[in-house]
Amino acid sequence: MRRTSRTKALGRFTTGLTTLSRMTLSVIVVVATVSAISAAEKAKTPEGRPRAGDRMVAEYFRNETRKLADACLSGIETLDD
Repeated sequence: MRRTSRTKALGRFTTGLTTLSRMTLSVIVVVATVSAISAAEKAKTPEGRPRAGDRMVAEYFRNETRKLADACLSGIETLDD
């Protein structure tokens, strides 16, 4: 590929941007990691104390499991089925 003045200028631009991009990327990774760890710590609850949402989800799955279990073999009436 023949280098034109446009590709030379682009090459200089990307070379100068590389160092800045690496620094920016490093900062973003550190901030994201710290934020994720902080959010995980805030989300923890004391053991044995489920939240209201936890109870609602457990009740929902309990009801859905009961429905599936009741309907599982409902269409079978003989050994041939």
